[in-house]
Amino acid sequence: MASYFNTLPLITALIAVLAASQPHEHPFTEFAKLAPTMVERMNPSAIMSVNVSSFMNNGDYVNVSWSGISNPSAYDVIALYSPAKADVTKKIPVQIMNASSTTPSYGQSGAGWTIFKLINTRQDYVFKLIQNGTFNPTAASAMVVAQSPVILNNIPSQPFGGHLTVHKNAKKIVLQWTSGSSATQYVEYGAASGPFTGLVSSTSELTYTEKDMHTVTIPLTGLSPNTPVSYRFGSKTVGWSGPYSFLIPPRVGAQSDPSLKFLIFVDVGQSNAVAYYDYPGSGYTPGLDLSYMPPSEINSVKLPSYLAKETAHLALLPGDLSYAMGYVSDWDYFTHQFEPAFTQFPTAFGLGNHERDWPYTGDAFNNTSHDSGGECGIAILKRFYTPGSRRALKNMNGKAPGALYYSFERGPVHFIMLDTELPSSVGTDQNKFVQKDLANVDRSLTPWIVVTLHRMMVAPATYSKPFVGDLQVEARLQEDYQELFMKYKVNMVIAGHEHAYARTCMFYNYTCVNATNPAPNGSTTAPVYMLAGNAGASFTHGFPVPLPNWVENGFQFKNGYLRFEANYTHLVMQSVSDDTGLVNDNVILQQ
Repeated sequence: MASYFNTLPLITALIAVLAASQPHEHPFTEFAKLAPTMVERMNPSAIMSVNVSSFMNNGDYVNVSWSGISNPSAYDVIALYSPAKADVTKKIPVQIMNASSTTPSYGQSGAGWTIFKLINTRQDYVFKLIQNGTFNPTAASAMVVAQSPVILNNIPSQPFGGHLTVHKNAKKIVLQWTSGSSATQYVEYGAASGPFTGLVSSTSELTYTEKDMHTVTIPLTGLSPNTPVSYRFGSKTVGWSGPYSFLIPPRVGAQSDPSLKFLIFVDVGQSNAVAYYDYPGSGYTPGLDLSYMPPSEINSVKLPSYLAKETAHLALLPGDLSYAMGYVSDWDYFTHQFEPAFTQFPTAFGLGNHERDWPYTGDAFNNTSHDSGGECGIAILKRFYTPGSRRALKNMNGKAPGALYYSFERGPVHFIMLDTELPSSVGTDQNKFVQKDLANVDRSLTPWIVVTLHRMMVAPATYSKPFVGDLQVEARLQEDYQELFMKYKVNMVIAGHEHAYARTCMFYNYTCVNATNPAPNGSTTAPVYMLAGNAGASFTHGFPVPLPNWVENGFQFKNGYLRFEANYTHLVMQSVSDDTGLVNDNVILQQ
């Protein structure tokens, strides 16, 4: 069985502690500083209880209560550990919550209660009350004073966290999931209107150092476009998932096929610990003060519920998925949270700064960015298959992978996923790939070219700092790609990174290109650049005031995602709110 716990990040021990002085800290980073000196001194008068003795279903809620705590303070926390016997001086909790945040009277009463959401960590669980679990300048050390009974995990091998990913070959689709068992598991699949007729066995992939990720490639031959395919994964021994279903995409070059429908969202995040928005019965849990809950956690819980309602053939997520930054449990919470959507359509994943950047690993930021917390791209590449994963893992720079870039085609669209975290100047492998790829696109088969990348190439921005500033990165990427995108008539370039939304006119060199104002090469068209980093992570509010005249729409305070529909003459984009489901912006491109 795969061992499970939040290690200090992946490249070197104590990397989270080293990263603590850097921006974009993980919430656990401060706790990681306290762990090495933590002591256990159980208070005999303290009582900590839970309302379950065993874990039976992924995503179950558990009530946690405590009383009899001496000298309670605003620095005290409730922490969930898995495995239950974890050494608190060496392991970081799976979840953590401030005791006073959920029970404001805790500081006077020494008692309180709250609700945690459990996912399958493949190990048993225990809750601990830790005094001075957040930094208290007057305390000598953090101290465990109470502990709940152990919650037994009765389903350690049950498959979960399923996600479909795109294959280079349009006639195939990739499915991955997590299980505590490395034994062979299977996918059963067939047309939704009938029984399962196909069976494919999984391969167990190395995830960091342990075999708990299963990968299957499913053939899609003999099925008509828009046909729903039902499937489930697992085995009789470990249990079965689902069932789930996805749609067969339209064929490349088949103009009579239905339109291609796809989604794009960037800078997502997840809600580790208390996903109260999906708690049964209400948006919030009565009796608890949840005003402390970060808006980014609430946003990231809303998003998958909207995505799961969409009818789409695929999605693209170009970076900043879970913001785990080296804390393993966040990846499992992310895949659990988005399983309803990610099992419904294959997703093309890319690298963002919070998956890749770390000093002396070959990134593009002169050894100044610590944003991945030491993951260096390993976590996402091991957990999420892409058509470029094998190349990235083969071209290692020390312990860090090379650039993640690739292309694929579905229906009338040629998609390109680029890596903004590694160099892309003329002469690099990535730049050579883009030149060759664009030159070989057959526009009679795929009339639309959509490029996705994490950091902005063109967007309204004010943040300036050597190497990592938005203004500096935009200048670098424009130098690398702008002329190529104009030459080969790229239609849309979509990025994230800043947590906001913006859409430009058809843009070239900070001017709008149209019939009355052609580009220097005579073209009356140019790419539309979009910023779509408003999927869930907290807003960044970095726009200039007023917005430049080449920005046709932009906002910094609305969450959402992009919905597209493409045929051989029209490409329709809608920016959809995941607060209301309404369309905030739209544009139609026509051939």
